[in-house]
Amino acid sequence: MLYDFKDLSKKKAIKFPKISIFIFVLLLTFIRLTKTPAPPNFVLIKKEVLKHPNSPEVHLQLARLYQERNDFQNAKKELMLALSFNPSYQEAKNLLEKIRKIEEEPEKIKEEIKKWEEVLKEKPGHRDIYLKIAVLNWQIYQNQEALEAVNKALELDPNFEQAKNFKQLLSQ
Repeated sequence: MLYDFKDLSKKKAIKFPKISIFIFVLLLTFIRLTKTPAPPNFVLIKKEVLKHPNSPEVHLQLARLYQERNDFQNAKKELMLALSFNPSYQEAKNLLEKIRKIEEEPEKIKEEIKKWEEVLKEKPGHRDIYLKIAVLNWQIYQNQEALEAVNKALELDPNFEQAKNFKQLLSQ
């Protein structure tokens, strides 16, 4: 039984027909099974590495699995191993470059925030700059700083729709 949590004292039940819920769950299961491929078997690929330790292809497969898990350190180690066995292995080079760019992105964003903060010193009452700083902070998961910047933008212009929308996004 589902409840309306706005008024816990009355515990009003929200009723759904049982068949609707069944169809909804069935539909979600079907979509999930048809849209998402089965995850690669990490254990099998690790066993392949043990069987073929000098195979750059196997190390590349393992690096891709690490990358999917956002374990960039281990992914880079596997790619370096693959490249040690085959220095001209272009797929490994491409993936290594992609991972390096992903790792460098937060630093680039921090540099951009600093540049916009310098512009703010010249133009302290510019609402759009505060919104830009808020968005950049949000991109690197600095939500408190993002909220502070969007609040500054709204102090300058309480009717600033983009800032209102972004603040709503932050509060979710």
